[in-house]
Amino acid sequence: MVIQIVLLSLSAITLGCFLYEKCKRYSLKAVFIKAIASMLFIALAAINLFQTGYHIFPKFALIALALGMLGDISLDLKYVYKEQDKSFTIAGFVVFGIGHILYITGMFLEFYHDASFLYILLPLVGGLLGGVATVLIEKPMKLQYKEFKWIVGGYATLLLSMTFSAVSLTILSGFQATSLIILMVAGILFAISDLILNTTYFGEDHEKPIDIITNTITYYAAQNLIALSIFFL
Repeated sequence: MVIQIVLLSLSAITLGCFLYEKCKRYSLKAVFIKAIASMLFIALAAINLFQTGYHIFPKFALIALALGMLGDISLDLKYVYKEQDKSFTIAGFVVFGIGHILYITGMFLEFYHDASFLYILLPLVGGLLGGVATVLIEKPMKLQYKEFKWIVGGYATLLLSMTFSAVSLTILSGFQATSLIILMVAGILFAISDLILNTTYFGEDHEKPIDIITNTITYYAAQNLIALSIFFL
C-alpha cells in the first residue's frame, strides 16, 4: 500500500500546483500540470491491476482512466485555443462518455452474477431519465447549451448510468464489496463535479476560483477512487 499512498500524495501536490496555475490564468502550463495529475491516477490503476491478479473490471477502468486524461487535456485546451472551443468541447464530452461506457461494462462483467435483470435495467433507465432532466433544466437553471444540448444530454445519461450502476451493484452485494462502495462514492463525486462543470461551461459568471477548485477536487477525487477501487478487488 506504500506505493499507492505515495502516488495519491503526489497527485494531491500536483493538483495543488494545477489549481494555483489555473486560478491565475488559462495556459499551456496549466494543461501540462493537469496531464501529470491525470497520469498519476492512471499509474495508480496500473499498479493496482498488476497486484490484484485476474479481474475484468481493472482492464476496462484503465482504458477509461486513460480516456479521462485525454478528456482533461481537451477540455482545458478549449480555454487556451478559444477559436477551437467547439471542437475541444465535443472531443472532451465524447472521450469521457466512452469512458463511462467502459466503467459500466466493466462493473457489470465483474460484479453482476445470476441476479435479477432489474439491477442492470433500473440504473440505465435512471441514467436516461437523468439525461432528459439535464436537458429540461436548461432554462430554469439559466443555462445556454445551444448546439451542445444533445451531447450534454447524452453525456449526462452515460455519467448518471455509471453512478446508478455502481449504486445498484453495491446494493446487490449487500454493501459487502469494498471496491463497489468506493466506486459508488466515486460515481457520486463524478456527478457533483460535472454538475459544477455544467454551470461553469453553460452558465453566466460561474468561472470563479471556487467553481474551478470544487470541480477539480471532486473530479480528481473520483478518478483516484476509481483507480484505488481496483486494489480492493
